[in-house]
Amino acid sequence: MTFARAFHAATDAVLTPVFEQTRGYDRHRLAEIEHDIAGMPYRPEGDGWARSVAFDAAARVDPVAVRAFRAVAELVADQGGSFPPGLEERIARIAATAPPRYEPGGPSRADVLAAVGVEPGVEPGLSSMSV
Repeated sequence: MTFARAFHAATDAVLTPVFEQTRGYDRHRLAEIEHDIAGMPYRPEGDGWARSVAFDAAARVDPVAVRAFRAVAELVADQGGSFPPGLEERIARIAATAPPRYEPGGPSRADVLAAVGVEPGVEPGLSSMSV
């Protein structure tokens, strides 16, 4: 096997899973934001995104979960990998009673757009905002 083929095989074996995990998270997060903007809950099929949201919720309040969360974020571990015994159950327990992802009581999208001078019914873009 040539160096180039070996390098490609190693890169594919190590980096493709990281890329796929990152891309999957990004796509879900963007879809969640779009749903939030539309005022709709985001509930995709499968449990992958729900696990990610639970992991995030637990990491905000639990030191063991935050260390595991940082290991995933810093690419030291992967979310589907092995965690300390009991961490999955700990995350699920904490997430079940966690505060909402976004604190209630903030301004609505319409309020924010009005505050920055966007007329109702106009979807803001760089060209519609005065700086």
